Amino acid sequence: MSASTSMNIVHKACPCVLRRGSSGYELLVFEHPLAGRQIPKGTIETGEDPSVASLRELEEESGVRATGIVSRIAEMEILRTTSLYPHKEVPRLEAWHLYHLEVPQEVTTREYWIHAAEGSADEQGLLFAYFWFPIESSFESFEQYWHEVLLAVRKYCEGL
Repeated sequence: MSASTSMNIVHKACPCVLRRGSSGYELLVFEHPLAGRQIPKGTIETGEDPSVASLRELEEESGVRATGIVSRIAEMEILRTTSLYPHKEVPRLEAWHLYHLEVPQEVTTREYWIHAAEGSADEQGLLFAYFWFPIESSFESFEQYWHEVLLAVRKYCEGL
């Protein structure tokens, strides 16, 4: 029996904001005060379209209101074997839905900002420090489970 048939799948929306930097594309990322470097991501609510969830998650986690969806980047299954939160079951299979979102130009010219997260009870009020990560850089500063996601974004950027 495969992992995807032996456990419930939790669907996650991953909004990806990109800008053109001096050495190629850069991805909007943040430092989570408890979980390290990551991109915005959150649970898709029952009945919610993944693309709409990505718009909501970007605003809740970064304070940025996207102006539109450029395209779907990828959907992938991620097996989570650890969790910061004791009430979240592990191992847990998650289906991550990655979308390239368009944002106002003033967002892409900001180098750094801090946002108090909203939406999730687990993260409500946590301060997330946002900055731009060159997608061609090494992923070693991210937890291992992010590497597949970052590779998908890198591959997507190659086609832009």
